Amino acid sequence: MKIWYDACTGKHTRYGTAIGQRLRKAGHEFVFTTREHPDTLPLMKILGEKSIVVGKYDPTTLYSRLEESDERVIEFSKLQR
Repeated sequence: MKIWYDACTGKHTRYGTAIGQRLRKAGHEFVFTTREHPDTLPLMKILGEKSIVVGKYDPTTLYSRLEESDERVIEFSKLQR
């Protein structure tokens, strides 16, 4: 089975890494995505996890957060083409 997990924060990254390890051992294909965020990418490196980076976190304004979220959705739609 192919399983996709998206981590937006450090907490999601820690959970996703543990879940991914178990699913891979069980023979599943595990696709891990994340965004550029102050917690996600450094933690991925520490945990030795590889991911597909889609989008970024921009807390400048509410509008910038919404805009970045919208861009991520568009990029996700292109991943499986």
